[in-house]
Amino acid sequence: MVLTGESSPDFKYPYRVIPGLQYEQKRPNLDANQLLIELKQAAKDYFGSSPDLWHFHNHSLGKNTLIPQVILKLAREKVPLLLHIHDFAEDGRPANYQLMLNTFAQGKPERLAQYLYPKAEHVHYAVLTSRDKSFLHKAGANSNQVHLLANPVEVDFTLEKRERVLPQELSSFWLYPTRAIRRKNIGEFILLAMLCPDIVLATTRGPENPFFRPIFERWKNFVQTRNLNNVLFELALKYDFVALLEKAKAIVSTSISEGFGLVFLEPWLKSKPLVGRDLPEITKDFKEKGLRLDLYHRFSFPLDWLDQQYLRAKMTQVRQKQVQAYQISPSPSDFEEVWQSFVCDQQIDFGRLDEELQQMVLDFLIKNPAQKTIFPQPRPEPKWIEHNQKIVQTEFGLSKYKTNLLTTYNQIIHSKCTDVDSLDAVVLLKEFLAPHRFNFLKVDCR
Repeated sequence: MVLTGESSPDFKYPYRVIPGLQYEQKRPNLDANQLLIELKQAAKDYFGSSPDLWHFHNHSLGKNTLIPQVILKLAREKVPLLLHIHDFAEDGRPANYQLMLNTFAQGKPERLAQYLYPKAEHVHYAVLTSRDKSFLHKAGANSNQVHLLANPVEVDFTLEKRERVLPQELSSFWLYPTRAIRRKNIGEFILLAMLCPDIVLATTRGPENPFFRPIFERWKNFVQTRNLNNVLFELALKYDFVALLEKAKAIVSTSISEGFGLVFLEPWLKSKPLVGRDLPEITKDFKEKGLRLDLYHRFSFPLDWLDQQYLRAKMTQVRQKQVQAYQISPSPSDFEEVWQSFVCDQQIDFGRLDEELQQMVLDFLIKNPAQKTIFPQPRPEPKWIEHNQKIVQTEFGLSKYKTNLLTTYNQIIHSKCTDVDSLDAVVLLKEFLAPHRFNFLKVDCR
């Protein structure tokens, strides 16, 4: 049985709406004790007794500040728990992190750890990637209490009430199914279009967050003023998404950060090749299962295309802002480590720049088109479609997910109940903020 903050008419399974589970801005004014009583009563009403296990999703993200408090209470009551983390507040969500730090942790990271990352034999964690699993281990979690639970992958889209007949200009195109927020790296998407002028590249939607909309409009204006006619935006506002997906010759992803990476798996189920940027920390798990990906993980150009002094100054300023947002101080070598990760053999990765710097590079290429030859020209590789389709269906389908989840439940239920300590949340935070992971596009520029 599912307890949720809002109703969902399309959900086919038993669920109960608990208003206190809504996001922070929407939930009623109550405290953690009141919410816990409601949760326990709802579970008891359905099952007739207390559940054997509680499974929470994204408890530590900061969308609801009561949930971590409820979890600590349950942990101290020695109730078996599975804390399923899809996204981390430590990974580019400083406002969420600060909200929790100030709301119930008195501004102390070690106190925050008690709520976000309780440690006991009856408290287990589920994460989406081996990277996240390794981070929790470094923070002090026992190996048998952190479970790798990859998202199930299914493609079952519903037809929309939009145009299904595509225009002639979309007779051959590559599709980037994205909302075009900053981390989706739209500048690099445009760079791919410049490298492949004979192919139309299109996105599906713009960002919903009003803060990100001006950045997106700036890219639209850039494309228009530079006469880049093979770049189209927000096609799903006019045309049916399923029709776009079925007609596309390839799927594109230039994202610089993913929590799980469905984009690396879903295209194959629609018999579409994938082209664009690899994220090795994320795709490592997929490749170990046999998935074949012909993607690049750096898109490098000569450092002297940019003003190095300006780049260093901007990098230092933004890096300082990033770490200060999490109330930590950078090490003496931090900025140099960031720079060394940026620059390799006097080359720099385009995908680690912000919009202003990316536009400088794109304008340089427009004025010096012969320089485009330094970039490899990405091409989709259809030969892996059948192979990858089988891997995704076998290793990442709903049936495999069900087996893994039930195995995890069984392990938790048979765990001993022990006193509650906490993981080292500062270690976890520093893993996400490591210098080599710094990227302009992941730092809130407000």
